[in-house]
Amino acid sequence: MSTIRNIGLVLAVCSVACFRFGPTAATFPLAALPNGATVSVQTAGQTANGELLAVRDDGLVILRGPRLAFVPYSNLRGARVAELPDYSVGAGAPEPARRAKLTAVSRYPQGIGAELQRKLLAQSGQTELEVLR
Repeated sequence: MSTIRNIGLVLAVCSVACFRFGPTAATFPLAALPNGATVSVQTAGQTANGELLAVRDDGLVILRGPRLAFVPYSNLRGARVAELPDYSVGAGAPEPARRAKLTAVSRYPQGIGAELQRKLLAQSGQTELEVLR
């Protein structure tokens, strides 16, 4: 009887293994692009559109045209992700799960280290990040 039960278990596991769960590269809008998600960020004083480069502990780094900009969470009133509306965030620092989702769709999910930031700033002709208020 245990042999029949084992065969049944193997068949059940094999049949479940044929199903896919979650998005695939074919259905995920950003999978085929090297860029990060396109975001529209709002602060009390302005709205800015750009590519999401990185999600930091204290805010978002975006490429706004040819310039690098930083949006501190304290200034953030909202950020809408064009390709993935359910990834959008409201005012202030996003909760950890929402922040992880944003990180995953940024160009640099590993973050921007000091050397990379220097190179990016040099390419854009900047000496420091433009802070959006």
